Amino acid sequence: MVPLGHRFEADDLAFLNTMKANTIALIEKEIKEVGCVKFSLVLTAELVRHDDEAVTTAYFWSYTMPVLTPREITQRISQAIAESLKRLEKFTKDGSGWKLKRCELIDLKIASYQPFRGRSYIKTPAYIPPRSVINVKNEDNRCFEWAILSALYPVDSNNHNAGRTTNYQAHLGELNFTGISFPVKVTDIPKFEHQNRCRAYQSTPSDGRVACTHSTCRSGRVVEWTCCG
Repeated sequence: MVPLGHRFEADDLAFLNTMKANTIALIEKEIKEVGCVKFSLVLTAELVRHDDEAVTTAYFWSYTMPVLTPREITQRISQAIAESLKRLEKFTKDGSGWKLKRCELIDLKIASYQPFRGRSYIKTPAYIPPRSVINVKNEDNRCFEWAILSALYPVDSNNHNAGRTTNYQAHLGELNFTGISFPVKVTDIPKFEHQNRCRAYQSTPSDGRVACTHSTCRSGRVVEWTCCG
């Protein structure tokens, strides 16, 4: 993409901001067609070196940004622009002698995205040691709720029946899920935290397997739970 008239080529911030409206429109179109998306921006710029007037073309990209709803687009675009500008600034201020000559174009890379959701029971993966976690064998889409309850109201993990929902049914309804649908989206965890005065922390193994490990604090107590899939 290139701004009409291409008048802001020597001003990186103005160049990127000029492209904001078009970028937002393109992402909105994709969301309508495929649902959630993720995108990144790549700024192509021409730079010149002070000492010998050498010219080079360089590329400054943003991190991949997930967008789940249209109302998130503007914020995500601003974050992506800031990241691209940060990379450009680093390139020109690390003693390299390069300075921006002109911005050539901005490339929008976009793809459909399926966010992880806590789903119904999935057998504990073989790479997790036996009896190191409690995997509740639920038959509904409330995996997240069962996992939290199993952490808040633990039974002996050596108990072969620890994964049964009957151990935790008495506590159903104690947690506040107002405005949160099931299966729970990762993006709804902050809302759950706020409504239940707790903290949850997510991590994902570097090998790409889906495993979310969280620590939840409630009423001054810290508990840990794991949801695998």
